[in-house]
Order: sequence, then C-alpha cells, then structure tokens
Amino acid sequence: MFYSYWFLWPVYGLTRLKAKYGNISIVCRAHRVDLYAYSQPENYMPLEKKYAESVDCIYSISDDGKKTLNRAVQYS
Repeated sequence: MFYSYWFLWPVYGLTRLKAKYGNISIVCRAHRVDLYAYSQPENYMPLEKKYAESVDCIYSISDDGKKTLNRAVQYS
C-alpha cells in the first residue's frame, strides 16, 4: 500500500506503477491546491483527474472537495 498526503504528481507515478505491475493499493488526500485548477499558476494542472480512477481511495479534506471529486470521477 502506498499513501500520499497530496493528490499530485507522485500519485500519478504510483498509478503508472499500478498499471504496469498491479497488486498495489494507492491512498491519498486531496486539498485545495491539489484539487482545484484555479489554485495553480495559470489555472494549469497537467493530467488533472485523469488518473483518479486508478487511485483506490482519495480522502478530501472538505465536503466541497468531495463533491468536486465525485463530479469529476465516476466511481463504481
């Protein structure tokens, strides 16, 4: 199991490892700066949410963040 305090590029790297090797779990937290494009320079977040479905569990620190994630990612 891998844990990241931020939902940023290290989590993307872990999802690539998971895709290649499988059998790993990824858990992370999501905050304002790693969840909303407006909080980034020039509103730019590369690969924004495109890899979220490969993360086993994302814990948002706010209800608004949870709603944003739910709208962006379809969980089964």
